[in-house]
Formats: sequence, structure tokens, C-alpha cells
Amino acid sequence: MKFFDPLANSDEKTPDQFPKLSNISSAFFYQFVPILKGSQPVTEYLGIPMTRGKDLDLYGAVACWNMMWEAGVLRYEMLDDHRWFKGLEWLKSFEQRGVDLRLIPLNGNCRYNVYVPLYHLLPLSTLRKFGLPPLKQGHWPGGPDFPWKTEILPRDFQTRLENAFAYHIWPHLCSGSPLAGFSKTDPLVTLAHGLDFWLPYIDLVVQNRMRQLGRVKLEDRKQAALLRKARKKCSPEVSIERPLFGGLAWMGEHDALEATFEMIEYADRNGRLRSIIDAVKSNRVEEDFSPIWSFAREDFERKLYRKRNKVKIQFVQLDDTIPTHGPEAEVHENRLWQSLFAVLNPKKSVGSLYASEAVSPN
Repeated sequence: MKFFDPLANSDEKTPDQFPKLSNISSAFFYQFVPILKGSQPVTEYLGIPMTRGKDLDLYGAVACWNMMWEAGVLRYEMLDDHRWFKGLEWLKSFEQRGVDLRLIPLNGNCRYNVYVPLYHLLPLSTLRKFGLPPLKQGHWPGGPDFPWKTEILPRDFQTRLENAFAYHIWPHLCSGSPLAGFSKTDPLVTLAHGLDFWLPYIDLVVQNRMRQLGRVKLEDRKQAALLRKARKKCSPEVSIERPLFGGLAWMGEHDALEATFEMIEYADRNGRLRSIIDAVKSNRVEEDFSPIWSFAREDFERKLYRKRNKVKIQFVQLDDTIPTHGPEAEVHENRLWQSLFAVLNPKKSVGSLYASEAVSPN
């Protein structure tokens, strides 16, 4: 029996409500969170296979790990706590590599939990166009989800999501030319379908929006004293703070579109997206286009056949120069005769001369 309907109802599918992505504050489980000062490494994702209806302790440990996303690489210290779930102690091997891990619970072969923020960035019309169900709000960052939510997803979920996301992001990569105007091997088409390329950047968007919600206030004097004590013990490179508020990362089509713009900005800032786009456009080949007409193809062909334009020739008079003629030129009475009869038909020319002499009165 399903206690929860994963599909959005009619009230939740309005443009001002759908799509939606939310976050739960770690303040429900932790009083404080350690934050490493300075920049942190880009988040990497690690899938954790889980069995439906089992591994409840593992579900809880993964949820707690992801809730402490703001701690980044400092989360490995949680593994030393005797109360921590023993089944994840092997994560300690990633600490020396300095990797900021996000644990992704995997239910079978479906990768919905991996691409939650990208899936819930798409408007309802796009989901319908590519046969994807309108799920209720997604939850970030990658916590355990209801198993039956993945059961209603199509078997070719990965392919459908790639096509849907490419359709969504394409106008921002190549405005004026439709996605159908390019071949599947075009580099920008490949980039638009590359969910793994966009995932770290939409993650940064969500992180930034969560920070804008502010931090949970201190509950009482006792908690304030604990915070002062914790700050005195930590190193100068670490800051101890109250957890951030939970809330919505975005809600509605307009807000999701703004998040899309922010994702593109992060991709340009951290992944040099615009440089990639300019390089691709400057080095296109004919195989990058489909038979469908587009402005991009028209511009490409105009540049390709530009060399066939007519060459404009203009004669100018040069004063005070010595005339130069070929070795076969003949001079007669200060006039230059150079292959005069070469342009005439020999038979017709000779006949014309004889005819002229025959009728000459002299």
C-alpha cells in the first residue's frame, strides 16, 4: 500500500508552484556545523546501493551525511564517533584525497536520486513533451527517497531526462537555431545532454540559495555557552556555526528559470562554458549540422563559400614609369604590336585581307 502519492496534484502543477526543490535543515539533528574557511573542492558523487525495505540504518546515516553538506571535507571526522553507523567507515579512505563526497542512494538501476536538482528544474511542459512524470517537489541534497517514486519512472529514464534537459538548456547555449538543426555528434549537443557536466553547477546554485536563507538562532544560554566553548577548541581554519535554515531552493517556472541562469553563470565561472561555446562555434564542420535549416548553418555556409565571391579588378594609370613588354612584342612606327593576329581566326582573317585587296581602287 502506498502511503504517499509521488505525483503532483492539480494544485501543485500550476506555473507558480511547479517545479519545486526543497531542503531540510540539519538543525533537526545537529546543534552546530563546522565550516572550513576558504574555498572547498568541487563536490563528487558516490552511489550507495540500497535494498528497498531494508538497510534502515544505512538510510539514516546517508541522510545525516548529506545534511551536513556545509561541513564539506570536515565530515570525515564524524566517522570517528563511536555512535556513527559502522557500515560507512570505509569512507575514511577518501579523506586523504581531500574529496567532498555526496552520497547518492541507488534503488536498482534508476539514477533519479543522482539528478534530482536537474529533474526538478524542468517545467511541466518539458516533462510532458519527453514522457516524464510530474513528481512532487524534490529534496536536496540526495537523501533517501520513497522507493515507489522510482517505480513510476520509465525504464529509459536516463535517456528521456538527457533529452528533456538538453531541450531546456539549448536556447541558452545556441540562441536562434533549434536543437534539431544540429547532428547528434555536434559538441554543443553532446554538452547539452551531459547531465554529469551540469550537476556540480546546479549544486552550487542550491548551496548559494540555502546560504541566503540565514542560520538558525541559538535556542538558549546553554547552547550559546556550548558554541563559545566549541569555537575556542577549533583551529583557526575552521568556523563553528549554527546550521542553516531549511526551505525552498526554488518554486515555480520563473524561479526555476532564474536558477538555470545562475547554473550557466557557475558553469562559465568554474568550467569556462562560454570559452567552450566560442571554440565550438569557431571550429564547426559540415557534419555538425543536420539537414534542417538553421541560422547557424546559414552563417556556416556563408563563411565556407565566401572565397567564391568575384574579385574586383580596377585599372589605374601610373605616371613616370617605363613601359615593359614581352620578348615577342614587335615595334613598328612607334607602335607596339603583340600577337595581334593571335586573337583572329586565321582563315577568316586571311580571306578578309585578300578580299580587301581585290576591291581596292589602288
